[in-house]
Parts: sequence; C-alpha cells; structure tokens
Amino acid sequence: MAEQQQLEPWTDLSSKVVMVTGASSGLGRDFCLDLGKACCRIVAVARRVYLLKSLCDDINRLSFPEPRPSGLLSL
Repeated sequence: MAEQQQLEPWTDLSSKVVMVTGASSGLGRDFCLDLGKACCRIVAVARRVYLLKSLCDDINRLSFPEPRPSGLLSL
C-alpha cells in the first residue's frame, strides 16, 4: 500500500494573490469564499459576470482585519 503524504496547511495567505477560474459557481465560488476568509487577494475568472458581481459582494461582506497600508501615496 502506498504511503500517504501529509501536506502542510496554509497558514498565512494574507499577502498572496490567487487566481481562480470557474469562480462564479460550485467549487470555484466556495474556494474564493475560503480564500477571502484567509485575506487573500482574489482574481476571480468566469463567464457569467452577474454571478461574479454576486461573489464579489459576498467576499466584501466577510469580516476582515484592520486594513494595512498598501504602500501607495495619498494625494
């Protein structure tokens, strides 16, 4: 029998950018919501724009930690 390999858990994804295809429904949508909870920056790609807008609204409703400076200068 083959030995099962243990994968390391994702601990800090807050500085990562993740692209998810098929993000408007199913597993892609669920994956985006989980990544949003982990404070990732998400690039969601799908054909149905109205479902992507709904996904963005749902992600934006999640509770996030205090905003961090992005390095951009204020005018």
